[in-house]
Order: sequence, then structure tokens, then C-alpha cells
Amino acid sequence: MGALKESDSNRFYVRHGFQLVESGEFDNYYLRPQRLPIC
Repeated sequence: MGALKESDSNRFYVRHGFQLVESGEFDNYYLRPQRLPIC
């Protein structure tokens, strides 16, 4: 997932479990770890 560095969406992604994996000149890139199902 990518978001502009100045965007409020960065807080949203972090709050919902995404982890910052790369930061470019204009963008931040996130991944959300896969969650295993509860059986």
C-alpha cells in the first residue's frame, strides 16, 4: 500500500496494523502482516 508522505492516511494505515517498509521521496509504502485464522 502506498501513501503520500504528507497524507493523513499514514496515521490510518499504522493504526490498522500496517508496517512502514519503505519511504521514497514522496511516498511511504506499507505492508500488513497476514493474520492466521482462529480455529
